[in-house]
Amino acid sequence: MRRILIALFVVALVLPTIVVSSAPVDTLTVQNGGFGDEGVLRAPPRNERRRRIEIGDRRGRGIGSAFRQAGASFGRGLLGFGSNIVRGRVVRAGKELGKGLVGTGKYTGIGVGRTGKRLGRGTKRVFRRG
Repeated sequence: MRRILIALFVVALVLPTIVVSSAPVDTLTVQNGGFGDEGVLRAPPRNERRRRIEIGDRRGRGIGSAFRQAGASFGRGLLGFGSNIVRGRVVRAGKELGKGLVGTGKYTGIGVGRTGKRLGRGTKRVFRRG
């Protein structure tokens, strides 16, 4: 019984090396570009490639994104204001707060303008039907 187990163990050790060594040598050489397809660049088909998007076609140009940008701008202004007040730079703090308020006004105006456009289009459709 012991001899059979030793024989099976030796076969289990030798068998993988026999299988691997039976493969053609030229397929395993590094000179032919590595193992198999390694190093080959596979690009997606032309119709599936990601294309650059035009500025007007980008997403996130809605009303909510404009108002969100206004809030972010205000937050950046307050952050700069607070940082500079802590360091004792009062004039620079006012400048940072002003820059934040400018962005807030700009993006709030853009959001209000988009809201007005949307309301105008809806009203126009209502009056056109009636």
